[in-house]
Amino acid sequence: MRIFIFLFMSVIFINLSCKSTLKENPEETIVRVGDRTISVNEFIERAEYTIRPVYCRLNFPLQKKIVLNSLIAEKLFALEAGENNALTEDKNFNAMMQGIREQAMRQFLFYQEAYNKVSVDSSETYKTYQLAGREYDISYYSFPDTAFGEEITGDDLKQNGFFEELYYKTGALGKIPERKVAWKDDENIAIHEALFSKKLQKGQVIGPVRVDDRYMMMKINGWKDQRVMTDSEIRLRWNDVDEKLHRIKATKVWNNYISSVMRGKKVKFSEDAFRVLEKFYAQMYLISLKEKKDEVMKEQLGKDVEERKIDRAELDDIRDHPFFEIDGQVYTVNQFIEELRIRPLVFRENNISRKEFPKQFKLAVVDMITDKYMTEEAYNKGLENTNYVKRKVGMWKDSYLAKFEREKYLKDIAEKRNFSVDYLKIIEEKLNPYVDKLQKKYSDQIEINIDAFDRIGLTRIDLVAQQPGLPFPAVVPPFPLLTTDYRFDYGSMMTDSTSAIVENDSTAKKL
Repeated sequence: MRIFIFLFMSVIFINLSCKSTLKENPEETIVRVGDRTISVNEFIERAEYTIRPVYCRLNFPLQKKIVLNSLIAEKLFALEAGENNALTEDKNFNAMMQGIREQAMRQFLFYQEAYNKVSVDSSETYKTYQLAGREYDISYYSFPDTAFGEEITGDDLKQNGFFEELYYKTGALGKIPERKVAWKDDENIAIHEALFSKKLQKGQVIGPVRVDDRYMMMKINGWKDQRVMTDSEIRLRWNDVDEKLHRIKATKVWNNYISSVMRGKKVKFSEDAFRVLEKFYAQMYLISLKEKKDEVMKEQLGKDVEERKIDRAELDDIRDHPFFEIDGQVYTVNQFIEELRIRPLVFRENNISRKEFPKQFKLAVVDMITDKYMTEEAYNKGLENTNYVKRKVGMWKDSYLAKFEREKYLKDIAEKRNFSVDYLKIIEEKLNPYVDKLQKKYSDQIEINIDAFDRIGLTRIDLVAQQPGLPFPAVVPPFPLLTTDYRFDYGSMMTDSTSAIVENDSTAKKL
């Protein structure tokens, strides 16, 4: 017991002393390439939030140097591509970069207006920590009848057979659905709190839980607990619980903030335009990957393609027609389509039937409209000028520019091999010499913070970090496949970590 208490108190100390929040403070820089920089955090994220190639996947010193050289090479390729090229003149690319910028602005707004304004008491974390290893087996169903849901009492829930009786009263047929729900799952906040805010009993009925415009009923069939024993496991779970509780609290504050911004604003759709758009996007979103790969579906897919051509023609006929009106402003079908270049649709549900699609499509459009108003809030606060947003945009833009420049260079030297298949041979034979050339060309513009680099340790776990529910879900771009060189035989070395934090001048010496 004394050992457990010691570990528990250690976790509290680490949690309180190491909690990270998004603040607009200068970041420690690990590399400066001309007017571009790579922060320590960015270096770690680019190495750990995506899958590294086999030649630099481990944490050996030489492989860590390849990682840094690859990220520097990405900046060099971006510099070579310049600001005036076919990519930067592409309408879709510029719309995507605007979308990435505005998503980052909304994320910063969330941290500023919600995340950084809430806190979690250690007693709250401890209470939830006790349930964090639990995975429930539940039976569940939902129904839309508001009045029906509000009539259910606590005494009703205690009656034997009430859960099953209510299921059939809703008009449902067949067996009541079952599923597993773990604390770590990304569930609706209301469902998560209903299951994990207190200890539950086998056979207990929970509900009705309001989820959007429906009521959810759940029954506990059983559960299993995944226990943690080691110091590191306890710390990790504690931090996970604390962070999730913090985010749940912040989300509630954020939803209230959104409500205040959107108060009084109602969306009115044009029925004719909605019908055409809903039909068009249903065909686009509802064909699953499994169906695309299934040979049996080829004939049907061929019919879908023909139908889509008809829908596109029908869509072109109404491009100038109104699609929806909000706050006295009318948006045409064409304006809506142009907005999708910047902020693609995101659906609240993963598995949508054709019958449910019109409703889910309407919700996705409303979410897009809401994001547009929140983006306006972020612009009004000048968040496009924050270091976080500028760094995020610069990272993604340079990644695309570097890939563009790589493809252009390989085309210029008449490289015919498939890069995705023979990338390692192409890098070693063609790109390594080119990277060496660029390192020499820009050597006097490159500074490396060796002290910061030496302090970093990388994991060996393959991971692709995603942000579910966002228009641009990838946290970082793919790892740049540009060089296998591990040598630092170019550039200058920053003399101390303080100079790395300064945005402009720094004292440097040759590596």
